[in-house]
Amino acid sequence: MKLIHEIELHRISGGLCPNGLSSFHRQIRLPRQRRDSSHSVQTRRDPCCSMGSDGSSSLSWRLLATGGIDKEPVELLTSILIGLGLAAACGFRVFVPLLIAGLAARFGGLPVVGGFGWIGSTPALVAFSVATLVEIIGYYIPWVDNLLDVLAAPTAIVAGMLLMASTLVDCGPFLRWTLAVVAGGGTAAVFQGLTTVARQVSSIGTGGLGNPVLATVEGGGSALLAVLAVSLPIVAMVLIVVLLLLVWKLLPLRKARRAPAAAPVAPAAPGPT
Repeated sequence: MKLIHEIELHRISGGLCPNGLSSFHRQIRLPRQRRDSSHSVQTRRDPCCSMGSDGSSSLSWRLLATGGIDKEPVELLTSILIGLGLAAACGFRVFVPLLIAGLAARFGGLPVVGGFGWIGSTPALVAFSVATLVEIIGYYIPWVDNLLDVLAAPTAIVAGMLLMASTLVDCGPFLRWTLAVVAGGGTAAVFQGLTTVARQVSSIGTGGLGNPVLATVEGGGSALLAVLAVSLPIVAMVLIVVLLLLVWKLLPLRKARRAPAAAPVAPAAPGPT
């Protein structure tokens, strides 16, 4: 009977496996020698199907071990959300999210790619702290904040790319840097541009008196968004979408206010009598 059973398995599997087992038969029940208190069934892994030529069999065993859910896509999506949140925070302040990400990496709250472990080192944290202090103070000085916006525009893009690339631990180098340049740098550029426009409007409308209030909102928003990106990336992504939608709704209103009113039609000159 055992020989007939093995021949039947070999016929069903089509000879895909040297032992006559197809990739579908990942587990083989061993003869039950004794029943323990938990009534568990002992299993063993088929050595011929442990790793196929295409490497796909390891995925099936990972799915089996995780209850049918492949965790790698979830981890990749989480890394992307963290990177986007930190990149968006760089658009408000350049060094605040770098400092928060460095502290999180230092104390194990943020996994980073092997080559980016330096962001949690002591020299990097000291440099980020000094730069953050100088940046925060500078934005409270009228007209100096506009100069800092000019300098911060390329710096924010680089910082967004750096933080995006450092969080993509489950990506290859090509995909990592593609996402870093397009998604990380692009997100930082968008939010940096929005803050620059907002500061110019405040400087023109209030003569620079309203800029400290705007600087406080930007600094607090950058810190809040960076903390949420590290701890609650989904909430940070929702906040980013809400901010973008809010700006999208406010732009038409501003354009309508700036539209010149129609000039009144002058009455026609009376003709000669």
